[in-house]
Amino acid sequence: MLNHLKYTGGKGYGYLLEVFVPLLKERGVTDEQIHQMMIVNPAKAFSRRCRDAR
Repeated sequence: MLNHLKYTGGKGYGYLLEVFVPLLKERGVTDEQIHQMMIVNPAKAFSRRCRDAR
């Protein structure tokens, strides 16, 4: 995971907003769809409770 960081030679996480999102828009993805992918879906994923590990 650290190999994605700029200081280790990766593209950095800014790539998503600086490059990837504009490419999506060029290809016709709407702002609403981008919001769903970048905000709503991750929020749902991170708000779920983990199952009991018993």
